[in-house]
Amino acid sequence: MKKFCILLTYLFIFVCTCPLQAQTAEETRNPLRDPEKIYLFDVAIEVLSNGQIIVTENITLNAKHQKINRGIYRDLPVSLLEQTKPISLTMDGKNHPFFTERQSNFLRINFGNDNYIPAGIHTYRFVYAYTGAINFLKDYDELYWNVTGNQWDFVIDKARVHVNFPSNVDIQKNGISLYTGQQNQKYKDAQEVAPLTFETTKVLYPQQGFTIAIPFEKGAIQKPALSQRVDHVLSLPFIFSFTIFIFLMGYFISTWIKVGRDPKYMAIAQYEPPQGISPAFMYYLQNEQVDSKLLSSAILELIMKGYIEVTKTEGFITKTQLELKKTDTDDLPFEEREILRILFSGSHTLTLSQSAAPQFQRLNKAISQAFKKNAKQYIISNSSYLLKAVILTLLLGVVPFALLKNPPMIFINLHFSVFFLTFTMLINKISSKLIFGTIFTLFYGMFWIATVFQSSIDALLCQVMFLVSMWGLTFYATLIRNVTPQGQALFESVNGFKKYMKTAEVNRVAASDPIETERIFCNYLPFAFALGLSNQWIEKFSKVLSKATIEKCTAHAGGVRFISSGLSHSISTASPSGRGGSHGGGCSGGGHGGGGGGGR
Repeated sequence: MKKFCILLTYLFIFVCTCPLQAQTAEETRNPLRDPEKIYLFDVAIEVLSNGQIIVTENITLNAKHQKINRGIYRDLPVSLLEQTKPISLTMDGKNHPFFTERQSNFLRINFGNDNYIPAGIHTYRFVYAYTGAINFLKDYDELYWNVTGNQWDFVIDKARVHVNFPSNVDIQKNGISLYTGQQNQKYKDAQEVAPLTFETTKVLYPQQGFTIAIPFEKGAIQKPALSQRVDHVLSLPFIFSFTIFIFLMGYFISTWIKVGRDPKYMAIAQYEPPQGISPAFMYYLQNEQVDSKLLSSAILELIMKGYIEVTKTEGFITKTQLELKKTDTDDLPFEEREILRILFSGSHTLTLSQSAAPQFQRLNKAISQAFKKNAKQYIISNSSYLLKAVILTLLLGVVPFALLKNPPMIFINLHFSVFFLTFTMLINKISSKLIFGTIFTLFYGMFWIATVFQSSIDALLCQVMFLVSMWGLTFYATLIRNVTPQGQALFESVNGFKKYMKTAEVNRVAASDPIETERIFCNYLPFAFALGLSNQWIEKFSKVLSKATIEKCTAHAGGVRFISSGLSHSISTASPSGRGGSHGGGCSGGGHGGGGGGGR
């Protein structure tokens, strides 16, 4: 009897406590004990026949003035094919303020204003329209929707979603998929609790989300028109970019016509080099840089004048040396005097190796400064026009993405600008600039436009306009340069002499005066080297001059073969400018919508 009484007592206690165990989640919430969290993320989705959806999110949370002070924010993706339009927001059944910001590829909806909300449990009701949530596939269409987003800072005790389709939509119920977990995970901790109503069965921790995929028969939902998908095209960033882009294109053309269009040069062969122009300076006028090729042409000129001789020391490693033969420099041009002064300041011999790099570095600097100053009487850089074009182009790569609040693209565009401009400025031929500029812009464009494509269409168009402008800037930098009247005369002489060197009638010259033929070959060889015609020059004269005569003329320079292939390489070795080394396939976090949120 005693045992029976005890059993009745336990049964009475169990029956009395059952209602406590069956209390709803709302009854067990304790805002003082619980951390800041989302108790319930309850979503209703109305799918419209035009492909748009109306989403109502009821978010019940606990605010403790830790992260949640003024409210929360909700991040929703914005891209070329996805657009979000907030409709209304209430808190605890009353209208509540909100404001939006662009955050890279998201539209951030900030709930509340600068005022703190009371601590405790609150329920937000956020309604928005979304375009682009339907995937229009080959055999079926599909609502693929990230219900909560995966970027929340808080625990979500339960997430629930109910979807309402138009009456003519035939749902493929066997194909419905539910996913939970972090980005790209495929946990299935969710279930269908009523027709087209789904909820999670486990807590969602920070960075975890809930995604649904509901397939249905094709044709029931209309595919949104393109115009509906690009309603942000007339945003402030796009208007700014388009205005600057049109102005910049007009600036390129008008200033080039005004100050950059080159005069037409006369193509008359000239049988002597321009008076007072050395081979090195002729090379500089053509390429505007001091490099190993320029130094080689200047050293070759000194060799032909008898000031320097090339010697080689055979051994385990062949050493090439320059030996000073004459020191009278009164009649030499500036760069040749500097070569003798700097390279032979401590010794009459110089080994062409990396140990000579400091001397060549000083030589490069001295010649660059002098040639740059001297070239001003022949070349007009129009640098002020170029500077304005560079500033306008950089504005295209920075300001629109600052307005779009996309700092990574600002950094990327600035990095691209420096790299692109540096490399194209080092390329002298316009045809080479065109090839490099086009290939590099297309490569960069495909890579980063694919990234920006995931953002909004205005960001995509802004990036395209920036790339086109940067591509045009490289050619503008070359074309805006012009020449003075004195420069025009000089370039006509240089082009005429270059034409002669290409088409020299050596047979006729040799028939009239063999000695003069030898003099022309030897004296003009440094000019041929500077103009990149040394091999053609040697080949032409090898038909009218004996091999012995040619070798005698080039002996102090190390011979014909060394001039053709060794001299510039040896100078490059020592010169700093030339040195260097050679279905059912979804996942949590997938789908449209998503994003996340946090406290503010």
